[in-house]
Amino acid sequence: MSAKRILLSIVKYGIPVVLLGTLGYSAAQDPEFIRLLEGPKRWELLAAAAVVTLVAVAVTIVRWQILAQAIGLRLSLRDSLRIGFLGYLLNLMAFGLVGGDALKATFLCQLEPKRKTEAVASVLIDRVIGLYALLMLAALASLLIDFEAIHFRTIEDERTIGTLIVVTQIGAAVATLGLVLLMIPGLAEAKLWDRLGHLPVVGKVLAKLIDATRMYRRRFDQLALAIVMSLVVHSLYVAMVYLVALGLGSTPPSIASHFVIVPMSMVAGALPIGTFEAVLDTLYRGISAASVPARQGFLIALTFRCIQLVVATVGIGYYLTSKGEMQQLLDASAKSKEEPPLEGQSTVAS
Repeated sequence: MSAKRILLSIVKYGIPVVLLGTLGYSAAQDPEFIRLLEGPKRWELLAAAAVVTLVAVAVTIVRWQILAQAIGLRLSLRDSLRIGFLGYLLNLMAFGLVGGDALKATFLCQLEPKRKTEAVASVLIDRVIGLYALLMLAALASLLIDFEAIHFRTIEDERTIGTLIVVTQIGAAVATLGLVLLMIPGLAEAKLWDRLGHLPVVGKVLAKLIDATRMYRRRFDQLALAIVMSLVVHSLYVAMVYLVALGLGSTPPSIASHFVIVPMSMVAGALPIGTFEAVLDTLYRGISAASVPARQGFLIALTFRCIQLVVATVGIGYYLTSKGEMQQLLDASAKSKEEPPLEGQSTVAS
């Protein structure tokens, strides 16, 4: 393994360990957190949260199928569900395993070996639309909420959350503008976009994203449907987190506030595991009343992860029912991450 990969691995796994360790240590020192952890639970609400999560994951997988079929790829509902749930499981198991997006891209490349570019594009666009919808949901919710009615824990919390909201709104506006420009005939083919592919660090990713967007430019109806489905998915996750908070016996902020808190935390969750927990904990602490345990957001985030793992066991079921085929696919995905010719594809997909 090269020194660069070793360094990237240290950063990738070191940051989550430090973040989670710091949050865990801080929570353990809070008597109110311990009382919340050991207090009575409403298991029916936690079970409902798991069902909501299962539905959200299923809709996400169907969204990928629709986007793949929109550019002519042959992807059945059965195949999309079994690969999608196994990919969901892999995304939650970070250490040394193939990423879920890489698995989906590899499967489509094997299914359509002459259309590898389209295969990777479908996975990339699926991920980008999900992130875009998160930004849009948080931005729209932040415009509709009366923040003057919210009692922030401290002035510093109010400033921090206000800054995050402004950044989210700007990000949503810029993303929307870029999407609109790429949908305009003629502009999508402008050489200016190709020059972005030569930028340092992000150039390769931008180049693949621009190529993928060009493929979907004439299927705006399918893109719009995927965005609507994404908004539904993220709304389900908002409801899920709210149910978790109630199920743990917590006193959460309003459900309206969750439409800002949860999407912003999930955008951060696109980074290594630990970022989601840190942001959710920060936002929850800032918006919750002073009488509420300061680290309740951390416990809610951990419960969120546990429920995700429970739902991901569906992926284990799909793996066991077709173990030989799935293992060959996993091996092919792992190999594609190591061979330079396919490195760009697996990097984009992961």
